[in-house]
Amino acid sequence: MQRFYSKLVRRSYRTLRHRRIRKVSWLNRIVIKFFNRDMWRPCVRSVSIGLSIGLFCAMLPIPFQMLLAAIFCFIGRGNIPIAVAACWVSNPITQVFLMLFQQRVGAKIRGFLDFHWLDFIDIQRVIPYFNEPVNLANFAVGVATTAIFCGIIAYPLVFCFYALVPKKYISNPVISKKQIYERNATSNAGKIITEIFEDSHTAVTKIASETAELIRLNDSIGKPTILGLAAGKTPILFYRALIHLHLHDDLSFQNVITFNLDEYAGLDREHPESCWQFMHENLFNHIDIRPENINLPSGMVSDIEMPAHCEQYEQDIKDAGGIDLQILGIGRSGHIGFNEPGSSKDSLTRAILLNTVTREDAAQSFGGIQNVPTKAITMGCGTILAARRIVLIAWGAGKAAIVNEAVNGTVNDIVSASYLQEHPNASFYIDVEAASELE
Repeated sequence: MQRFYSKLVRRSYRTLRHRRIRKVSWLNRIVIKFFNRDMWRPCVRSVSIGLSIGLFCAMLPIPFQMLLAAIFCFIGRGNIPIAVAACWVSNPITQVFLMLFQQRVGAKIRGFLDFHWLDFIDIQRVIPYFNEPVNLANFAVGVATTAIFCGIIAYPLVFCFYALVPKKYISNPVISKKQIYERNATSNAGKIITEIFEDSHTAVTKIASETAELIRLNDSIGKPTILGLAAGKTPILFYRALIHLHLHDDLSFQNVITFNLDEYAGLDREHPESCWQFMHENLFNHIDIRPENINLPSGMVSDIEMPAHCEQYEQDIKDAGGIDLQILGIGRSGHIGFNEPGSSKDSLTRAILLNTVTREDAAQSFGGIQNVPTKAITMGCGTILAARRIVLIAWGAGKAAIVNEAVNGTVNDIVSASYLQEHPNASFYIDVEAASELE
């Protein structure tokens, strides 16, 4: 069944991609959300808890049953309203079986064991009620209607509640962020290695130290260091840490070659929002890297020349020896580079249409979404995955949901960052806020 859901979601996005529809419709969003394994898992867990309480604790009054369902659901990290609803639905069905059990077997049990725990049901009044076909039919219709109500009405309401209410108001306050990570690390041994730091400054200090160690090691053997870099707000602190090491720790970039992930199509190098300008302002102008060792895709290549330009960029990476360390950010749609939803795992450097969400995120820098380019040139997922070491960085609660989906979700072309789960040397470096939704 899960394979069917996954295929349905992938087909939805591929249809959008082939029709060149950049905006995901509300209907497709519903399909993607409701058939996501990570959404159904707590729902099924909650229904199981509710049904179990309703079946095995049927002798208790219904309010006590619902209370037990809520407690066990809270401990099991499920959805409490769904568990209570499942318990409520299972209760009348259980009562029927209890009444039949008392009528046929209960008398014999009491005859030689003298048990009276079934006497709370008044058989003389209840059983005749169900002997009437009309009453029995009404009861069956009532139970069926209740089940349909809980399945069709209650679940969407609970889904909306959990989707809209900030997780800090409904998550278990007893579990610390460190405990969440440790549990995630032990239960998802095959997933991405995720390191959680108190703040972004601590994280970038470690990444910068690793980068400096790599550069010095390669310098000692006369080998150039090939770095894959990203533009955007997230890696700015990392670049500042590298500049600090260069100025105060004698870290030299003379033997470093860089390849950037992407560039906006239609922007020349002098444009204030181009990735070229960003990298020079935030890193290259402050270190001793050689200009000929700086590589970015060109945003001024014509459509006719684009395939050859992208092929040459791929060849330049191969000729340099491949990327030693690739630094990544993650977009709200889960993209790495500009590999929007629908990008295949083996995709290479190419031109791509930008998702509406991606353009909205860049709108403030460009002075409005109408000024944001609609296309970009990006390294493909296959190009990125060919790096020997990959570190994805993310800060803040705004990235928490997509980080959890990339780390714990299924590997799919909707969230291209999920491909990193299959890389042998990939890590996520995130702060506490970005880790707040890790399962």
